[in-house]
Amino acid sequence: METFRSGRAPGMPFAALCLAAGFGLAVVAPAGAGAGRPDPERAAWEAFVKSLNTATLAKDFPGPLRDLDSGDDRNVIRAANVLGTSGAIEAIPFLVPLLEARSVEVRVQAGLNLERIVSSVELKRRDLAQPDRVRLRPRTTGDPDLTPLRWVVRRMMQAADDGNTAAYAATMAAYIGLRDLAPELRRLLQSRHPAVTQSARHALQTLGCAGEPEAHPPRTGVAAPDAPAATPASRPSERERFSLKRR
Repeated sequence: METFRSGRAPGMPFAALCLAAGFGLAVVAPAGAGAGRPDPERAAWEAFVKSLNTATLAKDFPGPLRDLDSGDDRNVIRAANVLGTSGAIEAIPFLVPLLEARSVEVRVQAGLNLERIVSSVELKRRDLAQPDRVRLRPRTTGDPDLTPLRWVVRRMMQAADDGNTAAYAATMAAYIGLRDLAPELRRLLQSRHPAVTQSARHALQTLGCAGEPEAHPPRTGVAAPDAPAATPASRPSERERFSLKRR
């Protein structure tokens, strides 16, 4: 189990736990990152967090940041929604620890609001000359670079398949442009949750990887992505239920 730990940044409220709490999802280590070897993805993530001006966020959102430490799930969810709708990149490390919350609803809202921020930032690069599809122009000077989130996105994909976390991660991978995560996205096509498979398929299409060969053959008894097996209707995932509530 790998965790995220680093020092607390000056001016960052302890409420968020964003630099002190562990992001302890059980994961498979990236290829080449053996025991005792430095993990470049983790190093890039930690450098990204340290580069953020979190003191400004603490000044702009003192109430929500206090609510993150309230111990009340309703307050935490409300705070996560405020931070997510702000679109502030500085809010990202405040939301990541919530992915390990005991409450399913808190975890769902953490993933949802991480996706909101990433989508808000990256869709500013959308090529409006192609309105019928989501095509992002290459980053230029001044465009935020969210590729260091690869460390977080990979672990969200490898978390227990709850029908929500991996779906949010797939969308984040698509908009950030993490083509190297295509093998993980293809594995998500075998999820039993429609929200996950749909998000993974859309991400592969957005990244231009949909036509590439499978990294691994489908497991026995699991249909290929283009020929889903006929299975009894399953209960909607938390992601789907939250989407229905918002309508």
